[in-house]
Amino acid sequence: MFGRESRKERFLFKIGMGVLLLSLWIVTLFVRFNIYWLILLIIFTPIYLITLVMSLGRGAGSDTDSKTSPDRYGKSY
Repeated sequence: MFGRESRKERFLFKIGMGVLLLSLWIVTLFVRFNIYWLILLIIFTPIYLITLVMSLGRGAGSDTDSKTSPDRYGKSY
């Protein structure tokens, strides 16, 4: 994304993207079938799932916005 988002913002972004992908799948398969949307969904859904699983795998240690973690110069605030 764009710079220093908080952990909550990153989480909400991933949830929003998941809801968007799910709604596009439902619309494409059940409401109005379009082969071009289906191809795009087949391409982007695995990419989303892989990034989601990788971000969940990093766990709690990846939060760079914590005030106790050192900055790039080694100082902790």
